[in-house]
Amino acid sequence: MEFGIDDITVLTLTDSGSNFLKAFRLFGAHGTETQLETDEEEDDDAVVGTDLEFLLLDYDDADDRYKLPWHCKCVAHLLNLLARKDAEKALETPAFKLASDSALTKLQSLFNKQSRSDQQSEKVKELLGVLFVIPNATRWNAWYDAICHVKKIAEGKNGRKNLKSVCEALKVTPLNSTDYQFISEYVEVMKPIAIGLDLLQGEHNVSSGNVLPSIVVIRNSLNSLKRNHLEGANQLLVALTLVDALLAGLEKRFGNLFNVEHFQLAAVLHPQFKFNWLGNSEKDLKLRKK
Repeated sequence: MEFGIDDITVLTLTDSGSNFLKAFRLFGAHGTETQLETDEEEDDDAVVGTDLEFLLLDYDDADDRYKLPWHCKCVAHLLNLLARKDAEKALETPAFKLASDSALTKLQSLFNKQSRSDQQSEKVKELLGVLFVIPNATRWNAWYDAICHVKKIAEGKNGRKNLKSVCEALKVTPLNSTDYQFISEYVEVMKPIAIGLDLLQGEHNVSSGNVLPSIVVIRNSLNSLKRNHLEGANQLLVALTLVDALLAGLEKRFGNLFNVEHFQLAAVLHPQFKFNWLGNSEKDLKLRKK
């Protein structure tokens, strides 16, 4: 009210912290709960905030200045949840869980050894020529970058031999062929999400017009991986269940987003996208006619 923006604010963008979800559920505009995902509260970043209920209810109910605008959860934050939480659904498949636990446990041991000892860090540099990329615990794409770097090392000259030497020097169980298969497939399957995250959490040239096209590209890439597997063009020996888990997560978190007019208009009015991101499904054809 003070700044004269109450009538021109289209929406408010936040992460999925439970404090935000409760505030907008109680005081948000009508229909604010209809998009992006279910009503589950995922306090992924352990946000501790002030309860707004007693602050807002302290004012006259007739004064609608304190009615919060339409709420939208941060798409980059939801993609991070997709990669971390929804991907865990794949662990229900014993073969994938076994491959995942084996490879990731060994990699974590290597990262720990390097980060906790200068002597062992120097040994890694001596044997590999480079150090491992050490992931942080807060963001999934840091883990992805670390695994990508291991894959790059393994595919280099004498890469697997050198990695075995490092494992032996640091007294870590060496990576085996199944571990390398998991690393390769994991990087391939998660690559579209990593690229989408890099784009949507960027600080420049990013708008709500990027959202739907980015989600479509991720979905199409995952469907392409699954189709190629079924046709025998590119077999996924361990990670097919991961593709299914991610596709289900995409639908859960972003399915309703395609019905939101604000994001539809933002995408088709974006000079880079227009109608190019739409396919030929009945739903897409209806949108073209709007």
